[in-house]
Amino acid sequence: GQDLALFPRCAAADAEGERNDVTMLINISDAPRRVTVISFPRDMIVSIPSCTGEDGTQYSAMSAQMINVSYMYGGLACSVLTVEKLTG
Repeated sequence: GQDLALFPRCAAADAEGERNDVTMLINISDAPRRVTVISFPRDMIVSIPSCTGEDGTQYSAMSAQMINVSYMYGGLACSVLTVEKLTG
């Protein structure tokens, strides 16, 4: 709801559903001390594994979807599963 006040386009018919704008994978290693960040373009086409939404809804696996769509189907947990599947 608060996003609609800041970004009215979120309510547009062509932007149905909630999506994340940025997906980043961060690795922090101890030896040597290093931080590595990988940013995935939000429109990168990936396979999305089956996910369970925050409300318990089951979503089937999908192929050829933009990575930011994973958030709409299963929230952060589905985005994590999608990145794990993509990166191994």
